[in-house]
Amino acid sequence: MRAMRRINPPGKYMFFCHDAERAGLNAFNSSVNSNVSTKNTPRAPTAIHTDLRTNANSRDEYAIRFADRAYYHLFNEGALTPENGAAQCAARADGIREAMKAESARGGAGS
Repeated sequence: MRAMRRINPPGKYMFFCHDAERAGLNAFNSSVNSNVSTKNTPRAPTAIHTDLRTNANSRDEYAIRFADRAYYHLFNEGALTPENGAAQCAARADGIREAMKAESARGGAGS
């Protein structure tokens, strides 16, 4: 997770979940309505999804399995429901809170 804020004029902190290869790319786009389902980056996870989604030999089976997994995790107390997502985020924050204090003390407030 990354925290960022506008410096001039001062803004509130915003938090972004990311993976290492995409860090900071959503920093200036606060919209959650961006459709990235058609993006395809060669040699990245999106290429695997695109290949499976468009390959005539696997398209129908992949679509059904993808939909089943999405439904499983997004509904009925699945791992990605808002409540469970918030609980996972809180648990992660609780787990690193002490380490963040120690790192701040080690590096000083200005680092």
